[in-house]
Amino acid sequence: MATWQNWSGSLKFCPTSIEHPGDETSIVDLVKRARDTREALRVIGSGHSASDILPTAGKVIRLDRLHGLASCDRDALTASAFAGTRIDELGTALLKVDVEMPNFGDVSSQTIAGALATATHGTGPRFTNLSGTLIGGRLVTGGGEILDFS
Repeated sequence: MATWQNWSGSLKFCPTSIEHPGDETSIVDLVKRARDTREALRVIGSGHSASDILPTAGKVIRLDRLHGLASCDRDALTASAFAGTRIDELGTALLKVDVEMPNFGDVSSQTIAGALATATHGTGPRFTNLSGTLIGGRLVTGGGEILDFS
């Protein structure tokens, strides 16, 4: 049986497995199997959070194989990144294409999806949290459907 714990060790549990899907199709398959078998399924980012919502006796999905910059529009100053991209990795990738995020949190090892989902703050009162910079995305629903949103 797998064991998972957050960065500080304050949260620890034993899911039935920790899955590392490498593409969207694999995520859809995992979600549909969990739905069909009624097994709990949780998505976990880098492990920075200590939320009691994470522990499960079911499966855990880590998005660490789904990372990197997917696209960038320098004229519009927008970029798309895969959910498992760590904030520091995103910053480095954006620097290479001469684009930057308006604000970063001080814990840059978080995944971008985790930081957006938990409304991770940035630095200073004049900046929105990271989720305030989101203009769209793509997600897999609990039924296994893929939705684009804006």
